[in-house]
Amino acid sequence: MTPSAIRIAIPLPAPRTASRDPWSFVAPLLISAAATVLLLAGSRHGWTQLQAVLAFTSIAFPCFAYAEWRRTRRSHIPLFAVLAAAHTVFYCVSVFWTDTLAGAGTGLVTVVLAFCDLGISGLYIGIRMGAWGLRWRRVRLPDVPADRRNWTLIRVIAGCQVFVPFLPVGTGGDFRQEIAIVISFIPVVAFLILWDATLRGKGAVVDKVLVAVFLAASILAGLVTGWLGGCIGNLLLAAIGYLRVRRRVPVVPLGAVILIMLFLQGGKPAFRERFWYGDDNAGAFVKAKFWIAKSAERLTLLARQPGGGWHEALEPLLARSSVVGESATVYQNTPSLVPYQHGATYRYLLVTLIPRFMWPGKPSVNDANRFYQLAYGVTLEQDLDHVAIGAGLIPEAYMNFGWAGIPIVMCLAGVILGIFERIFLWRDTGVFASALGLAYVLQLLSLNGQAAAYFGGMIQIVGLTMAIFLPALCFRKPSRQIAWRVRAHGGAAA
Repeated sequence: MTPSAIRIAIPLPAPRTASRDPWSFVAPLLISAAATVLLLAGSRHGWTQLQAVLAFTSIAFPCFAYAEWRRTRRSHIPLFAVLAAAHTVFYCVSVFWTDTLAGAGTGLVTVVLAFCDLGISGLYIGIRMGAWGLRWRRVRLPDVPADRRNWTLIRVIAGCQVFVPFLPVGTGGDFRQEIAIVISFIPVVAFLILWDATLRGKGAVVDKVLVAVFLAASILAGLVTGWLGGCIGNLLLAAIGYLRVRRRVPVVPLGAVILIMLFLQGGKPAFRERFWYGDDNAGAFVKAKFWIAKSAERLTLLARQPGGGWHEALEPLLARSSVVGESATVYQNTPSLVPYQHGATYRYLLVTLIPRFMWPGKPSVNDANRFYQLAYGVTLEQDLDHVAIGAGLIPEAYMNFGWAGIPIVMCLAGVILGIFERIFLWRDTGVFASALGLAYVLQLLSLNGQAAAYFGGMIQIVGLTMAIFLPALCFRKPSRQIAWRVRAHGGAAA
């Protein structure tokens, strides 16, 4: 008697488009070349041919990575392309379009650009290793219920955002980190779940209303606290969520976000001078109105300058988000004034895994920043409690191990991000997992933080978010499978 056939479930591989897709090589090459020409044409100082090549390489990384993502569709969003583009802005664009290195020599500018390219290369290798090279058991997280009538908890969490602009800042004691996660991160996950349903045409009327209310409340919260990132961060996440669902870049909304950033940047110094360093305790709407009014005044002054003053409007924003100055400082003083640390600044990564309420006197993640601020003369000791400046992942790698440390450390960081992408952003992850992953992408775009601040809170954020959402989630079976029939005599047929 012939034994019955054995059925083995094998995950279906990602579909691939034809290699004749123009995005495969020609289009990214042309876009990279055009962007390099535009970058160098607007440079505030001279440049060499080697610097032009390094700038082109920095721009080409995200362009080709995005083209590869369009062709394979392995993940919900092109994570490496997004991070590579952020490195290009934080390093390459800031080098040419700001005066940060105006008095420096040509060699220092070349070094900073080489920092960027070497770091992106290591990050690419690491993400590929984390997503594909390492063999580990697939983790499947619970997902939101298919019946949207069971989304009550999700809607309540998203609706709580309306109270955030009116909450006191800096409270919580030993639980302040957990409270910060509940206030600033968890509602974003709920918003992205509702935004996903809205984009797919499956959201109820209440979901669409909550999406609009959430965005308005988050902008108001940013205006009240004086943080530009708080004003536009969730708008940027909404654009990334749009890219995930619709599979195309929302050019107009992203352009609007950039214009909002440029507009609000002009009034931020006046706002902080009055409400941060002064004793004015005005209400939420008064603070928001003041910031907008001062930004309008600054825009009017810049518009009267020859050429519209676009350089003067753009430079403060680029300089604030740049790590060019930190890279130059670390390179110039290591190891001549400050010896290599040989991994000493990374010990805070282990400390951050323990919640503060379990270890009330644990060291702060800012201790790594404080070493950089003191050792390199960035901040006076009496100002450390008021100023926190991080060197960034790439300068910190050079600070510890020199040139060899940049690709090695960035590769290890890429492995962590590759595993993160495989769990939360892969094409077969559910709505909840992808929403959590998208919300954390905003944390990953803060490239001016050192490793302890960049990765330290990842486990706490993910764990606390899952614990709060767990009553509203359910487990589902894998959906995309192909059955292989193995016959008794050794022959196999699909």
